[in-house]
Amino acid sequence: MTSSTKELDALYQDYAPALRRFARRRVGAQESEDIVQDIYLHALERVDIANLESPRAYLFRIAANLSVDAIRRDRIRSHFVEETAHAAPPPEQSPSGDAIATLMEHQKLRAALARLQPLHREIFLLKRLEHLTSAEISARVGVSVRTVERHLARAIDEIRRDFGL
Repeated sequence: MTSSTKELDALYQDYAPALRRFARRRVGAQESEDIVQDIYLHALERVDIANLESPRAYLFRIAANLSVDAIRRDRIRSHFVEETAHAAPPPEQSPSGDAIATLMEHQKLRAALARLQPLHREIFLLKRLEHLTSAEISARVGVSVRTVERHLARAIDEIRRDFGL
């Protein structure tokens, strides 16, 4: 075990229960465990643990950000579910060709979004649904503006490919 891994393990032992409670209050029990794991994955990948001035504050800031992201993802999913439900015609009516085409396009878009890498999908949805700037997305997901733009371009390319464009 490397010293960074040992330090991270010690932080996990010290703060995981409190972080779990913190996240549970915001997003519920199911999502809170995922958030705690993501916190430590984020810390392992992006930070030199030994050089953190305030590890507790850093971990709780990540927890707050990930909780907000989880709430937004749920809101976006709910929006798509509602939109898809409203697009489907009532069972007693026979659907028009346009309604069927619209429903198929929604389903095709949902499938294309599901195939994107999670970070590509998140950046795409933040840009297209929440109309955030690349700088705002960068601050939210913790990557550079240039990386946001690359991920967004890849997401758009993949979706276009799925639609045969």
